[in-house]
Amino acid sequence: MTSWVVVLEIDAGPNAPALDLDEIDRLIQAAAQEGAVVRYSSVLRSLQFEVEADTPHDGLDGAMSVWRVAGRKSGTRRWPLASVVITRSAPDAGGR
Repeated sequence: MTSWVVVLEIDAGPNAPALDLDEIDRLIQAAAQEGAVVRYSSVLRSLQFEVEADTPHDGLDGAMSVWRVAGRKSGTRRWPLASVVITRSAPDAGGR
């Protein structure tokens, strides 16, 4: 198994749905319970996940699953995605 970092960028364009801070906070808390880190800015909204999987595709499937669970738990909408980035997780300093 390999550790993959999957970043889902939420569409932040002019036609993107507005987010309120309560909604963002609920999603952050629910995603954290699922092991995800959520980053937010007014220009770029992204969800970052680190998942264990055999392939990048499996890593994406795992990240999307966590996102769906966090969305259900928090009662937030599923926002349209602008992009997806999948990379191998960097090894920790102790593993060198």
